Amino acid sequence: MSPAEVSEELLKFIQENLVDASLELTSKTDLHNVAGIDSMAMVEIILFIERKFGVSFSDDELNPKIFISVEVLSEAVLTHD
Repeated sequence: MSPAEVSEELLKFIQENLVDASLELTSKTDLHNVAGIDSMAMVEIILFIERKFGVSFSDDELNPKIFISVEVLSEAVLTHD
């Protein structure tokens, strides 16, 4: 999958399931401060990534820094071993 495709899938999932419908997300939107993504939403995103992309992050890899934006999160998905 291309970076654009991963970003698109993540944006769609987050927009439809985790944020207020009036908020228009982009790949650079601050997921914590602007979108209001909290720890419970992070768990939902992780589960979505595991199901959709077959990527499982170790506990060491999971930190709030990869949830800064969809752009950063997509990069983490694509570069995951």
